Amino acid sequence: MNAKQPSLRGLTAWFVVLAMSRSYFESAPTLYAGAKRQDAAEQEKDKNEERRTRRRMKRRREKRSATQADRKVEFT
Repeated sequence: MNAKQPSLRGLTAWFVVLAMSRSYFESAPTLYAGAKRQDAAEQEKDKNEERRTRRRMKRRREKRSATQADRKVEFT
């Protein structure tokens, strides 16, 4: 029987191809995760800015209501 044995060069080539394809498919989600992290950071900045704006507006309203209360004059 003449059985053909696989050559070392052929096995090495298959190993390289499998390693490259595996690294490609594993790195793709990692790249998207980096983009998602940046989006999350931007969203967090937007939320913080919105909170600051709300606080400022609340302080302004409180200040106005306090000054308007001081303006009331009573006549007897």
